[in-house]
Amino acid sequence: MKTWLVHDLVGAPGVTGVVDDVSNADALREACAALVRAGAVRVVGPMEGSTWGRYRLALPPEPGDADVPAPAFPGEPSNEPSALEPWIDAGFLPVARYASTIVETSEVQPRPVSGDVVVRTFRPDRFEDELRILFELSLACFADNPWYAPIGFDAFRALYDPLRGRIDPSFVWFAERKGGTPLGFQFSYPDPGGPGRAPGERVVAKTIGVVPAARGTGLGGHLLDRVQARAHETGARHVVHALMHEDNVSRTMSARRAARVFRRYALFQWMP
Repeated sequence: MKTWLVHDLVGAPGVTGVVDDVSNADALREACAALVRAGAVRVVGPMEGSTWGRYRLALPPEPGDADVPAPAFPGEPSNEPSALEPWIDAGFLPVARYASTIVETSEVQPRPVSGDVVVRTFRPDRFEDELRILFELSLACFADNPWYAPIGFDAFRALYDPLRGRIDPSFVWFAERKGGTPLGFQFSYPDPGGPGRAPGERVVAKTIGVVPAARGTGLGGHLLDRVQARAHETGARHVVHALMHEDNVSRTMSARRAARVFRRYALFQWMP
């Protein structure tokens, strides 16, 4: 088990204690006590240091959730229901809820965008330059997300360097104004497959971001339509809209496409 102290996360002013993983409630209680002594006014987890790393626990399904087979996709929190027990026993409660939804692919014509917006695919031959654009967009798009804290480019590069040479550029888009000003992005990938599913059977729409100045223009919906259209072209059966906060606009866009929840997650918090 690792613990951290972080300062002034979005929606959580002051010092927050962070716990990455636990094996039992007694150890978690001891960690909470130590973090409070060090100045924490709350403790959250599981979280690997920040929301840029792995965080959240998968929850049991609820009535009405999709009953399609949905093994975990790469990057998804995956845990047995028993993993919730130490957190609950130690007095933690869900403080933020998330969901992944799934929708059948179909032929889609992406809705139009403003005439001064250009959408292009990722350029793998300029990986470092493209990564810098993705970094700057991520900082701008997610700065108001709950529990957010910025990171530096070197830390961001470390997250994406393992994907160098493995990104399918036909599933990653940048939206820019004519002249090159970045406005948003969609990072998606074909599921590489695993037990019970063939490679490419699903496409995972992992992250979508639109800068504040371009929100409300339909750009996010256009990018999500592109995922659906490209997935249909490749023969994928489903698109997963991944890891959306329950209050995020992307959840609304997903619902408009008749997507159904297949997995729920939560970040947990304890208050002294």
